[in-house]
Amino acid sequence: MTDEASPEHASRGSTPPVIAQPGPARMVEAIQCLLQADAKRARRFLAFAERSKMGLEHLWCAFDGTQTVTSSAMATLTPGRTAMLFATPPKSRQDLDTTGRVIDATCRSVKKAGVRLAQSLIPPENPLEVQAFEAGGLHKIATLTYMERSVPRRKERIEGQLPPEFGIQTYRPHLRTRLEALLAETYRDTLDCPGLSQLRTPSDVVDGHIKSGIFKPEWWTFLMKDDAPVGISMMNVSKSKESVELVYLGLTPEVRGRGIGQVLLAHALREISGSPQKTVVLAVDDANEPARRIYEHFGFRSTARRHAFVRSLGAVEK
Repeated sequence: MTDEASPEHASRGSTPPVIAQPGPARMVEAIQCLLQADAKRARRFLAFAERSKMGLEHLWCAFDGTQTVTSSAMATLTPGRTAMLFATPPKSRQDLDTTGRVIDATCRSVKKAGVRLAQSLIPPENPLEVQAFEAGGLHKIATLTYMERSVPRRKERIEGQLPPEFGIQTYRPHLRTRLEALLAETYRDTLDCPGLSQLRTPSDVVDGHIKSGIFKPEWWTFLMKDDAPVGISMMNVSKSKESVELVYLGLTPEVRGRGIGQVLLAHALREISGSPQKTVVLAVDDANEPARRIYEHFGFRSTARRHAFVRSLGAVEK
């Protein structure tokens, strides 16, 4: 039985479920299963997907012997040759194998579209969902804590001045090669999702950061030492325009442990002070205790936690 098998081929009885794409006639049922919702909500989702040009070409289902959809998984393509996966939460351990097969089929589907990395974010309180994604070939790379604080007011005093040997340079598109090389250096011995850097090229990472919201190059800042970049902070406006996101903050190993990260974040917060957005948001690896202390110092508070799962779908170019 192949991924391309049609649900009409499913035989009745205890035959293993057929993994296939739903087709237009079964789309509402497939989305109902994915969202665990009624038909009305599923139709609203499909209408939203059409308005927002959200592709549904990577939607897969499991059909049982009665041709009923029992599990769905969907991937949305994201910048930097990545995809975000969603799947029907399994109700029992008996559902794990079927859900895993649907997730696997979805991963194979996006791989054909050129995706290099499939990802999913799973609440820690859903252990069966964790096991289902593991059955689908993903593995946990980190537990992320999501944090936020209010956008600084213009009059807010944010302490932190760079030592005289350091300077600031604003990112510009012609500096992209410099940025890619710097990112590779900041990933060395990092505590923030350390395995992730091996799964993406620097070029894909930059593409992902640029398109993760509304790109604000004036809020992307190189930290310079002796005319060489040794750190970077990146802020974008969210797609909803309601928040500012700290996309990335990183230092090269040579300048870590000197309080420079705190000063760099202070500069970044001063740059966005007075912006119309309500909050500044970020995600940090639970294992990155130094970074969490910096964020807490500036008033960031935890709002949620998610397990980050990934599956590599292609070799990374060296």
